[in-house]
Amino acid sequence: MRHSLLVVLAGIIMTGCLGGKTQVGTVDTGGGGEGSGTNKDARIIADAFTWQCSAAGDLYPGVFAHIVTMEYAPDGLRSLELPAAGECTYGLDMFPSNAGENAASLESILGNPSWSSDNYTGALELMSTGFWIDDVLEDTHSCEEVDQRLEGGTSIEQAGALSGASTPEPVEMPLVEYDGFESILEWGDEVTASWDGDHEWSQVWVQIRREVDGEAWESVTCNATGSDSFTIDDAIWGLLDNDLNVDRNNVYIAFQNASTVETDSGLKVDVLTRSIDIAVVSD
Repeated sequence: MRHSLLVVLAGIIMTGCLGGKTQVGTVDTGGGGEGSGTNKDARIIADAFTWQCSAAGDLYPGVFAHIVTMEYAPDGLRSLELPAAGECTYGLDMFPSNAGENAASLESILGNPSWSSDNYTGALELMSTGFWIDDVLEDTHSCEEVDQRLEGGTSIEQAGALSGASTPEPVEMPLVEYDGFESILEWGDEVTASWDGDHEWSQVWVQIRREVDGEAWESVTCNATGSDSFTIDDAIWGLLDNDLNVDRNNVYIAFQNASTVETDSGLKVDVLTRSIDIAVVSD
């Protein structure tokens, strides 16, 4: 089995082919990175990371990791906005590990903020100013279905002005299959990731990564919304640095529902529910 636990909270360069046919020809180096103001105040992300599970001989994506994060950066939240469909963005960190240079403390919080979905609850641990996280499953892997694990969306409480904000409802996660490699993605491999395009997630993105200790040393995030496959070929490898000393090459296929909500106190909060398949996952 190719998958086990790998949780990554960083990202950086690349590009790809969508639908197995269309070459992604644009790389946006504008990026939405540090200090790129969005006039948003906070962000809540509920992530489910999947691996291949089997039931009655049929493969399906089961949840092996579940991460909830919360950021607070009043009027200065860094952007995670995707490029246009079929295009790529350089340096877009889709897994924030802090709240950025505009991070601030939330007032009127006693103890840890809490989160809840229809089936689960938990507490968010403060990691740095304006950034909280809960690695819900830690080292316990499961084969639960994504829509059950994240059912009802993820609502935040005991978080002062952010209390009551909730991520969107999840939907069924399609199985992602890879053609062109077995367990290790070697430099130059031509690999196609494919999935059933008849799903109800509003957006799909692909992040191609070169990693050290699970952290992306270079990456590019491409918008694959409306496509049912993504191909890595020679043109993509040519955008990367073969001399860079990394542990592994990797590909993330993410399905997300995202929106912006406004709290009773007028804060604008980006809320995302994401289900993410990782091509190469190791202990």
